[in-house]
Amino acid sequence: MDTTEFRSKKGGRPPGSSVVNQPLAALIGSNVGAQVLIFLALNGRGYPSEIARILDLNISAVLSQLKKLESAGLLERTDIGSAAVFSFGRIGPLGMMLKDFVLKTIEGMSQEEKTIFAARRKPRASGKKLHFSQGSQEKI
Repeated sequence: MDTTEFRSKKGGRPPGSSVVNQPLAALIGSNVGAQVLIFLALNGRGYPSEIARILDLNISAVLSQLKKLESAGLLERTDIGSAAVFSFGRIGPLGMMLKDFVLKTIEGMSQEEKTIFAARRKPRASGKKLHFSQGSQEKI
C-alpha cells in the first residue's frame, strides 16, 4: 500500500484512517479508497473536495480513487454545474455487492467512529440560483 496516500496535510494520519476496516482497505487496495467508500455509504453522495476536506486527505488521492472506482463501474458520477458528485447511484451487481460489504463494515463501527465520516451540509441560501451542466437535470 502506498503510504503517501494516507499522509495528512497537517502531518500524521488523517482522521478516518484509524477506523478503516483492514479487509475493506485490502479489497480496494487503498486506505484512501476505503475511506472514500465509507464516506459515500454514510452520506449518500460526496464532492471530491468535500471528501478530502472532511477526512483531511490529499485531494489528488481522493480524485484518483474516485476515478478508479467510477471507471470500474462501482461508483456513479453526476455533474451538477461544474461540480462532480459521486455516489453508489445506479450501479451494477458488483457495485451493489461492494456497497453491501461497505455497509457491513460500517455496522461494526462505533457511533464516534461514524461521526468522523459525517458531512455537514448547509441548506442552500434563499434566492441562490442552481446552475446545471449541459444534459444534467438533477438538483441537489
